[in-house]
Amino acid sequence: MQRIGIEKNLLEETVKILADHGHTLTDIEYVWTREGCFHPTEACQKFLNVTYVTEPYDLPKIREDLKLVGQDFWLERQVVPGQEWWVYQELPEFTHRPTRKLSPLAAEADGNARSGERRDRLGFYFD
Repeated sequence: MQRIGIEKNLLEETVKILADHGHTLTDIEYVWTREGCFHPTEACQKFLNVTYVTEPYDLPKIREDLKLVGQDFWLERQVVPGQEWWVYQELPEFTHRPTRKLSPLAAEADGNARSGERRDRLGFYFD
């Protein structure tokens, strides 16, 4: 039976997406799976040094719970039948930080609500 899928190397795929976002393998601080956390060097040997073939309507070849975590970013696997790839995620930059937490109900009940100031749905006031 002839394979019609695409052969991929997970390590090369990982290096490419990291480079696309200005990172290298050395920026990975740990690798996370449901089994636990792994040192990046150990994880490269165990999880990334793999060649796999994606075929239409096939099951995933790479662990779906695999996450590579850096200081302010992470990579996670996305899967649809016959395709899988890395998705790059970053921590959001905060432009407004909460200054204090006050329950919306408590604020209205005890009269502490500050008029004209913005509050999010959890009751945080913003500067």
